[in-house]
Amino acid sequence: MCEDLQVPITLAIADCKTDLRVIGFTGRDALNEAYTFDIKLIGSDPHIDAHGVLHRTAFLSFGRAGEGVHGQICQFTRIHCGACVSLYHLVLKPTLVKLAQHPQRRIHHDVSVPQLILQQLARHAIEANACRFGLMTGLYPSSPLRIQYDETDLQLLQRLCEEEGIHFRFEHEPTGHWLVFSDDPASFPVQRMPIRFRRSDEADSTQATLLHMAEILTMPLASPHDCDCRKELPSPGSAPDMSTPAANHPFGSTAFPGPISQEQALDRQHGIRRLERLRCERREVSGHTRQTALRSGEVMQVLDHPEPLFNDQWLLTEVIHTGRQLQVLRDADPDDTRAILKAMLNEPRLPSQTKHAGNGYRNSFKAIPWTMPFRPSIKHPRPAATGDHIATVQEDDACAPRHGVRSIRFDWQPARKPGSHPRPWPRAQVASDDMLRLAPGTRVLVRYLDNHPDRPVICAALAQAECLAGIHLRLDDSDIAPIDPIHLASGQHLHATTSKRLIVRSQAATLHVDPQHILITGPVLITTSLTVPTTLATLLAMDDLRLTGKPGRQDEPLADRVWYIVRMETPGLQYLPRVAAENILFEGRTDPRGYLGLSQAQRQRLANEYRQTPQMLCLIHPGHCLPLHEWFEQNLKQEQRDAIGINSP
Repeated sequence: MCEDLQVPITLAIADCKTDLRVIGFTGRDALNEAYTFDIKLIGSDPHIDAHGVLHRTAFLSFGRAGEGVHGQICQFTRIHCGACVSLYHLVLKPTLVKLAQHPQRRIHHDVSVPQLILQQLARHAIEANACRFGLMTGLYPSSPLRIQYDETDLQLLQRLCEEEGIHFRFEHEPTGHWLVFSDDPASFPVQRMPIRFRRSDEADSTQATLLHMAEILTMPLASPHDCDCRKELPSPGSAPDMSTPAANHPFGSTAFPGPISQEQALDRQHGIRRLERLRCERREVSGHTRQTALRSGEVMQVLDHPEPLFNDQWLLTEVIHTGRQLQVLRDADPDDTRAILKAMLNEPRLPSQTKHAGNGYRNSFKAIPWTMPFRPSIKHPRPAATGDHIATVQEDDACAPRHGVRSIRFDWQPARKPGSHPRPWPRAQVASDDMLRLAPGTRVLVRYLDNHPDRPVICAALAQAECLAGIHLRLDDSDIAPIDPIHLASGQHLHATTSKRLIVRSQAATLHVDPQHILITGPVLITTSLTVPTTLATLLAMDDLRLTGKPGRQDEPLADRVWYIVRMETPGLQYLPRVAAENILFEGRTDPRGYLGLSQAQRQRLANEYRQTPQMLCLIHPGHCLPLHEWFEQNLKQEQRDAIGINSP
């Protein structure tokens, strides 16, 4: 790797005067994906307010002046707290990741794909001046209904782009970044300077050079998404079409007799782009360079390669950046330097980064020939709609029943507001002719043909007694059917009104609620009457243990820390060599949020061990030996310790 960077690596955080210097970074930038840059920084302040840094914009500069990556800070944690210098970890991503929140169920009316993409961006306050559509050559007609089923808005956006053959990339400046959509292969910008191949007999140089380039031909696995599901196949047992020409007849002209319809043009467009996608998946060129200006979605010119076929223009589909400037530790405390270097050496790496150890900058890339139209692979297939769903039959127009469909409203759909613009309801096929005579307002059971969200089928009408299930569920702002499997994401709120029994399961415990009792099964078994003044937070107090910089579970987490829970007569790191192997009860490494990762069974065992010898259990991590009863006193309230049967010794 280059031993001396001509331009240092710096990070400028908006409205932040904290002294932070970049010691290293890795980043992945690919077409049709949100980039991620993991940045390691050192600073003299060991107690930087992480919440004050989160969600600020920042510009990572590497290369020429003005070149780099702009984004939003999505994560900020302290890895090492030193006497003079501390090590921090920062994650930089585009504002596009705001779309990757909770899975949603929505109905989108009368929109084309580009219009729906802009709607999704505007929903998350990504302004029109932060994104743009380049030259669009395809056909994108409006669709009466598009169903978003258990997808985040980002997954929906990526799926639509993959299905339609639209690509997106990012453009960066020190003041911001822009999202660019297009379907024209000629819309990719060209690198200003060509990149030259460095031969093995040439002296190492700090100039931007191509170090390696090779081509891989692969045969991708067959995918069900490659078939054209829009074509109707003959039903089983149907008679063959006798008008089909015999196989020995001469081929007729393949030219279309005159103008073609929009449907034919769309079929042709989808077929061509599906073939272009398969070609992109079969051919891949990879390599390594020192060119700091490489970005996905740009075209680079290769010169002086010994293989003449490589001396061409190549479209970059993925670039993985790696950079280090260890010279920022030159005047640091030796103990801090050793600890920081050890933490950086022990960090996990991508396979493409294993050869990039050292100082300086290098990248690895993937590319396809510039003359080959780029079409994204199907990485976000349409989610499968499984299970039973409850819906309500709506008023149909005169012709709907004659086509074997009925208009329905799912329970998760919001009801129409008085005076609002009328929107068409989703239409479902009927399993029998009896369903065509159902009156509006009838509750029905709906399933999906081939688990396809756009192919609902009314399977049965529900009796009034079945409809009154005695439970009303509301997830955030939408009513949901009680027979749906409900999966709650972080930040979602479920409101349940019922006189029946409820069961809520989590990784830590199972909660049983009925009109008389609340029962928790997990690390401990608790049965309590509703008349007892207690809270759910108290009942679930025995959660996973967490390491933080200061006492209190809400302080900055200590991520990627090796830890042990041991039984020792006298607490102290100096007595650790005396601990026998059988007295090391648990060990592991904390996750990015500082949690130990104890399973339910391990927490149960820990509670039992603590009740037997509360004074002898200690939590050990680098530089610290904390008696476990002190951790409980610092991190749990007294009522929480009482609820789980753990008290100070």
